[in-house]
Amino acid sequence: ELIAPPQREGSEDSTPDELKCQTFFGELFFCEWVYVANMTTGEDGAEKFQDAFKAGDRAQPSLGHKACGIPNFQWNGYVFRDGTCFGCEQRVPLSAKAWSKLVEMVESVAEGTDHIRIDVFVTPNGEPVINEANISFLKISKFPAALVEEMRRRWLDGYRMFY
Repeated sequence: ELIAPPQREGSEDSTPDELKCQTFFGELFFCEWVYVANMTTGEDGAEKFQDAFKAGDRAQPSLGHKACGIPNFQWNGYVFRDGTCFGCEQRVPLSAKAWSKLVEMVESVAEGTDHIRIDVFVTPNGEPVINEANISFLKISKFPAALVEEMRRRWLDGYRMFY
């Protein structure tokens, strides 16, 4: 099923709102709220991934990056499990009921994992739909240092509980 994006001024080629949800030991920590405004040029996309790889990231440019570019993500903020949002200049595009549904869906998919990112699209009528799961995040994600430290702590504490 294709999910249509909301109407955005100046972004005719954008994608739906997406919440990239970080979980630790089956519990949602936060979701990074983004959308893709457009694609970079192939040259810019390959260069960005090459620079990240040289800086120690696992990301390497592929033929697809060179041919089509990479997504130009627009950041809207971090939404935490309780629905509060850091950095948001607008209201999260989910009702309280839809946010509760997102948390339930994400935690159900994440059950039994130590860390997994569950990406969720938001439909035009405000419903969450799971897009994909990813087992890592790239250094080019540019999370604030304090957030990365909290992610590290949650991951380590999760293992300490079991051993």
